[in-house]
Amino acid sequence: MLRLVSALALAAAVVFSGSIVSGAMSDAVAGKGVCTKKTIGGKVKKWTCKSGQICCSMPLLGYFGCGSKTMGCL
Repeated sequence: MLRLVSALALAAAVVFSGSIVSGAMSDAVAGKGVCTKKTIGGKVKKWTCKSGQICCSMPLLGYFGCGSKTMGCL
């Protein structure tokens, strides 16, 4: 029984972490330094990034920011 509960908890953790990582560099659109992304609530969030930066977003955590092309959204 303990193994089953542990396996289910591990599976849930893997699925949840995958959704966070996939959201990190997802479909946030950059156009002339302005990034846009829909939040979980359905509102559109806009922020600006400098030249040479990419749009980063993690809507589950409420993070919307910028990252570098070499390091990504770390």
